[in-house]
Amino acid sequence: MNDVTVDPIAKRASVGGGALWAEIDHETQAHGLATTGGLVSTTGVGGFTLGGGLGWAMRKYGLACDNLIAADVVTADARLVHASETDNADLLWGLRGGGGNFGIVTRFELALHPIGPTIYAGPIFYPAEDAFDLLRTFRDWSADAPDEVTALVNLTSAPPLPPIPQEWHGRKVAALLAACTGPIDEGEPLLRTIRSVAEPIVDLLGPMPYTAFQTLLDPLWPKGIHAYFKATNLAQLDDELIDRLCKLHHAAPGPQCEIHVQQMGGAVARVPEGATAFPERSMPFVLNAVTGWHDPAEGPTHQDWSRTVISSAAQASTGRAYVNFLGDADAAKTAYGDATYARLAALKRTYDPTNLFRLNHNIAPAER
Repeated sequence: MNDVTVDPIAKRASVGGGALWAEIDHETQAHGLATTGGLVSTTGVGGFTLGGGLGWAMRKYGLACDNLIAADVVTADARLVHASETDNADLLWGLRGGGGNFGIVTRFELALHPIGPTIYAGPIFYPAEDAFDLLRTFRDWSADAPDEVTALVNLTSAPPLPPIPQEWHGRKVAALLAACTGPIDEGEPLLRTIRSVAEPIVDLLGPMPYTAFQTLLDPLWPKGIHAYFKATNLAQLDDELIDRLCKLHHAAPGPQCEIHVQQMGGAVARVPEGATAFPERSMPFVLNAVTGWHDPAEGPTHQDWSRTVISSAAQASTGRAYVNFLGDADAAKTAYGDATYARLAALKRTYDPTNLFRLNHNIAPAER
């Protein structure tokens, strides 16, 4: 279920439905190829791709779902259906962002692109008091940043990892993470403006193996950790919102309470609205409140904080959200919006009229 076969001439990967992104990267990087994948290497290709797929290559090459060429699907009535632009194109449309609502995908065909094996990428950590300036500079820089770079700002606590000075471990910090998919020697000029916003605690941005960057966050998300995400798409990132996010950062109840501001645009925005089930593409940023904890008793406090972060951005929100960043089971209709949800519900009626596949961000079948 996790086999990966690469055709380096056609630049295509045939991927089993149970594969993880580490397994895809291992095979594709042997040929200097990759596709937009998860930010943690243990992420499954299935849920990530079917929900949309925000990753480090998206501004150059599109979302993971934009790179989904075809899929083999077992439907609710036990049929094996092939979905592509020429076969069951309506199902392919739904698989590109509609989640696991229409069947079990046993095989993905993904487009590949020349990336790596070394790219210009990495994190930079700044003191928390520089978070406001970092976010404001990030906002302004993002407006005309080239497609070859994808970046995010993370308001977090410094993880206890060796490159970070020990006296900073556990303290509030602001991190910039970026990846450049173009030539390595073009990476530094692209990020020069934003990386010089303040004196860093540690600057790890530079040439590194693509696979190393893809696994960079793995130690923070071990098996068994409790997690809750909540997100919203931002129409704007004004100074007032930045100030609120900085204050909520300091009020975070645990070391793995993080506020991510993810840069969008580029190739993501050039796909026409409605061309896929991914519900919105024009937003300049996605705001994601991430929480992780080990003691089950801490869950309610972490979840409340995450919800507060997102509610603080209500006036700046488009009203939509990325479903893969949502921890609440009843969030689908709001996330997709009325028009996309209605089309998904009609497709659900065709492929899963009894709502067999419902333990997800569920799309209920439309009534006849």
